[in-house]
Amino acid sequence: MADGLITSEDVKAQELRHVRADKPPDAPLVGLALSGGGIRSACFGLGVLQALQKLKLFQHLDYVSTVSGGGYIGGWLQAAIANGRPRAIELEGEEPREIRFLRAYSNYLTPKLGLFSGDTWAAVGNSLRNLILNFTILSLSLLAPLYLPWLGAAIFWALVPDGSSGLSLMASRWPRASPTPRGRYARIVAPNPVSPLRRSALSTHS
Repeated sequence: MADGLITSEDVKAQELRHVRADKPPDAPLVGLALSGGGIRSACFGLGVLQALQKLKLFQHLDYVSTVSGGGYIGGWLQAAIANGRPRAIELEGEEPREIRFLRAYSNYLTPKLGLFSGDTWAAVGNSLRNLILNFTILSLSLLAPLYLPWLGAAIFWALVPDGSSGLSLMASRWPRASPTPRGRYARIVAPNPVSPLRRSALSTHS
């Protein structure tokens, strides 16, 4: 500790002194880590603690590290030990009030079970809603690439000028068939193009 400030190293050293207690400095430590996950993590942690107590392994733990939902059961365990109730996690006898409360509210998604329960139908409705939303987003993401060629064609025809006038001019100058009396096409008659010089001369004489 320097200048009255507590550093992380100071906290770690103080925790180690408390955890080791009467153990030698080089003795290995055994810890239990309970992860998070809300009320489900608390229920799972309770089952782990009770199983360790039943197997006579709980007394070999030196410390318990918890986070988030695991802190619920970890805080209760610390309070029970501090209040002189180290046997609160045993399976024999009547369970403490806190454990009964945890069991009663562990099923938080559908607190009231049963086919005709409103909680059950609310859970079913939420599941169907989420499925529909997910499948809708997935379907749109898969169908979107199929519209890319159509979009490219629409942009192309929007940028390219209309070629109908040019096509009609080409068709008028293309050699065409001369129909016979019987309606059959006997020969090809090519148009007689007039040069610009002759066209000006004809217009002058006329």
